Amino acid sequence: GHGYFAKPTTGGVRTLVECGGIKGFEYAGVIEVPCGRGRIVLSGFRLLDDSPGRCPAAGKILVRLAQELNRL
Repeated sequence: GHGYFAKPTTGGVRTLVECGGIKGFEYAGVIEVPCGRGRIVLSGFRLLDDSPGRCPAAGKILVRLAQELNRL
């Protein structure tokens, strides 16, 4: 399965992908943590382990992360 994070509320951490629960979008599937002059992106999705097509959202997230890295 997928792991999710509690939605961050402090430290400048941003939620990049929200995930739903019984009470609505109460979790974060992908977060961005400031680190010096850069940032660290943490994902609860299995971006590389799942076979293609099993989790289309994970594939889209991986593509978007690669595009963001290309902009640096």
